[in-house]
Amino acid sequence: MAWWSTNAPRKDQIADIALELLGEIPLAQLTTRAIAARAGMSQPALFRHFTSREAVLVAVATALHARLEAHAEALLAHGGAPLDACTELAARLEGEVARRPGIPRLLFADVALDLPELRRSVGRIVSMQRALVAALVAEAQARGEADLAADPEVAGALFVAALQGAFLRRAVEGEATAVGPHIALWRRAVAASAGDPAAQSPWAVVPTHTLAHIDARPILAKGTDPLAVILAAVERLAPGGVIAVTAPFRPRPLEALLARRGFTVSVVVERDGEWTVAGRDPTAGGIVDLTDLEAPLPLERTIASARALPSGTCAALRVPRYPHLLLPHLAAIGARADVAVLADGTALVVVARP
Repeated sequence: MAWWSTNAPRKDQIADIALELLGEIPLAQLTTRAIAARAGMSQPALFRHFTSREAVLVAVATALHARLEAHAEALLAHGGAPLDACTELAARLEGEVARRPGIPRLLFADVALDLPELRRSVGRIVSMQRALVAALVAEAQARGEADLAADPEVAGALFVAALQGAFLRRAVEGEATAVGPHIALWRRAVAASAGDPAAQSPWAVVPTHTLAHIDARPILAKGTDPLAVILAAVERLAPGGVIAVTAPFRPRPLEALLARRGFTVSVVVERDGEWTVAGRDPTAGGIVDLTDLEAPLPLERTIASARALPSGTCAALRVPRYPHLLLPHLAAIGARADVAVLADGTALVVVARP
């Protein structure tokens, strides 16, 4: 009996079969003819679903990325110590490889083959792991559970390298190399001299922005997971600031990660498969939606909010369009605004009083 679901859509079944075959044969021997034969169809029938072998492999990588996202979301939503989450993530990834031995061959494919789209798809898998672990290490530092001298980005890269080393050894030598000891050593290094959570990390960033809008679509197109870019923007947010992210899917792991950091995250726009989610510290208030109001009410309400702001605070609003007329009015009362235009033409405005 096949381990893949016979109730899944045919394209998903073909991708699962390709991954199953990768557990048995080298990537160079994986052909569309072999995949079609295992799937019980002709090669022309397979080409009705996929245009090439690379397209099949990209579908496999995309499915793996989705599974990684599901694991990440579950771990982040569970709470608990961030370094424990890193250890559990490694255990879950090891479980995925144990169930699907072809995964390492796919992950190392971008090194061996000149397949640009596959390289981008695999790159997103690797960069997401790296960025997620870096964020968890930074959280551990803030909690006094990790060495403040450790660079979170380097820690994330070493975590991925430890996993890759164990999986590569398993693939090359045929030994069931355990991931646990590798990650245990990594964890001891990261938590070697946990510092005072009130101390200043040399990797800390000075907050400078009240609004950051990240368009993840071009980042994804380059084969990089945008999580690291998004979290770098979060680190630069001033108290009460807003982070907004536009993506071709709903970024649920990011929502869970922001929630761990105390943000309230909501969907601002969902249009034609494009999502924009925004997060803000709930103690600073939510995002006031003025998009249903007729002009000049959005302008008047925004100016009124700016006048009422205490010094050093900000307010977040969503208005029907880019507020060209608003900016000189704010300048006249000693306030300023950061603006981000969203996919549906509305705009996020964060008004601040220095």
